[in-house]
Amino acid sequence: MKGPKVPGKTWKQKFGSPVYLISFLVIIVLLFLGAAFYKVEEKRVKNAIFNQLSTIARLQADEIKAWLDKSRADAEETAGSKFFATAVLHFLQQPTDKYREEVEELLKLTAQVYGYSRLMILDREKRPLLAVGEEAPAGAPASFSTELKEALAQTEKSGEVSMTDLHFPRPGSRPHLDIVAAIYAPQKAGKQEKERTWPEAYLVLTAEAQKSLFPLIESWPIASTTGETLLVKKEGDEIVFLSELKDKENAALIYRRPLDQQKLAAVRTALDRPGPLESLDYRGQKVMAFLSPVPGTSWYIVSKIDRQEALSIWQTRAVLIILLLLAVAVAGLLLTRLFRQRREKASLTKLYQAETEARESQELFRVLTESSLTGVYLIQDGVFKYVNQT
Repeated sequence: MKGPKVPGKTWKQKFGSPVYLISFLVIIVLLFLGAAFYKVEEKRVKNAIFNQLSTIARLQADEIKAWLDKSRADAEETAGSKFFATAVLHFLQQPTDKYREEVEELLKLTAQVYGYSRLMILDREKRPLLAVGEEAPAGAPASFSTELKEALAQTEKSGEVSMTDLHFPRPGSRPHLDIVAAIYAPQKAGKQEKERTWPEAYLVLTAEAQKSLFPLIESWPIASTTGETLLVKKEGDEIVFLSELKDKENAALIYRRPLDQQKLAAVRTALDRPGPLESLDYRGQKVMAFLSPVPGTSWYIVSKIDRQEALSIWQTRAVLIILLLLAVAVAGLLLTRLFRQRREKASLTKLYQAETEARESQELFRVLTESSLTGVYLIQDGVFKYVNQT
């Protein structure tokens, strides 16, 4: 005997049941919470990365500031030394080999202690008298760079130590900066400081950026393949890259970008917006960066790292989280479907049993009435529904 045929339910009827609706609601809430967690965690990870970049940028900006201050102090201390000034003045008054050697020894000792690539002594007319390290440029002072001429004029006027910006002293040379200090005749007892008017000579310390300045920003304190620190400044309508770049050779003071390319991280320095940012670097790659000014200068430090590398660990975790949520959602649907099928099976089983019992009861009634010797009939609503053969 075949079981009763139950009409199949449509998808609308199946998924319109409370069980499916509750399951879908739980899944939607779960996905929403997962997305919210992803956003919150992504923001936390970015803040942690920006904090690292901020620490690196500010630390290196402070190191550069300390180096610049030390360079000024070196020039001031050397030029202000009574012993050094006396030796220079003796050579100016009597340019003999004895006095020349004495001054040269002092200059060599200073170069060895402080690590400058060149030390020069200039007379009042700013003509080179002595040079230790690199030779004095031919044709000086006319051949001096514009930056050095301005620094000498400033020191002559103020009597204070002056420093040039990073520059090329001549075509084909490496970037460097000069520190200029005035050399005065030692004060005699009873004379006042204000009686000093014109320097007797000038001390020029030359620092090669490749050896002294750039190493301060080339190191990266954490393991990274794309981490990089840039030194930049605004010059006219361009941003000048003062330091060397990882992916461009001989870029210092040569590589420039126009200010209208505001998507570049370095260009943002010209807009007076230091701090954290996500932008493009000089390679066109998406980076996370932090901008920090170097105190007392027009320079900016840009510490940056490729966004892909910075977020790689978090993105791996995010993929795992998404896969876990999808697995939970699929498992929820499968469990809901299984639960629904079991309920439908149980319902169909009960229905089948009821139908079977009804058919057996009807068959028993038919057998009894057909074999009865008396007449049996069934009237419903005034109509004969059943009459046996008797």
